Amino acid sequence: MADDISVIRPVKQGRKRAIKPKIERALQSGNIEDLFISFTPRQSAFVSEYIKDFDATAACRRAGYSGPNLNRIGHTMLRHPGIRAAIDHLQAEQAKAFDVDVGYVVRKLTKTLERCEDDENFNPNAVLRAAELLGKYLGMFIEKKEITGKDGGAIQYEKVQEDADAFTRAIAGLAERQRPSGTAEETQH
Repeated sequence: MADDISVIRPVKQGRKRAIKPKIERALQSGNIEDLFISFTPRQSAFVSEYIKDFDATAACRRAGYSGPNLNRIGHTMLRHPGIRAAIDHLQAEQAKAFDVDVGYVVRKLTKTLERCEDDENFNPNAVLRAAELLGKYLGMFIEKKEITGKDGGAIQYEKVQEDADAFTRAIAGLAERQRPSGTAEETQH
């Protein structure tokens, strides 16, 4: 177990993380097969398990790691350059296998929208949902949050300023009490 974690554990700031030379060479050459071969069994299992649900903690558990800090181990695994490259490669393979990209999804939404607008198949919920998803993709909807004061009214800036002034005076008073008597400032006045 120590071997697995020592490879991926980040070292103190200012130092480069320790990566096995085999993994380093595989990353530099871009040879994904060599990369997978150079992983430990648990690292390979983590990559395979992570792709299933993208939950690093659960992937650690299923890969055979144990202990109270599985979330930290998962986070560290995801930061490991070799593991990250392997995950990215598998994700790209999955996308190719399903032949899914942004264009495909937008075309599918557009077809669905048009089909659901037909008089025969009119489905207002599907039309609205497809239009909403297309609008979000195009950046047409920006969520705005309105911040209001008490009971939905305007924020009372005067009250905030009064509270800030009172706080400042209280701090100044405390600082004054802490100052020893007879300081140079007091004797000059």
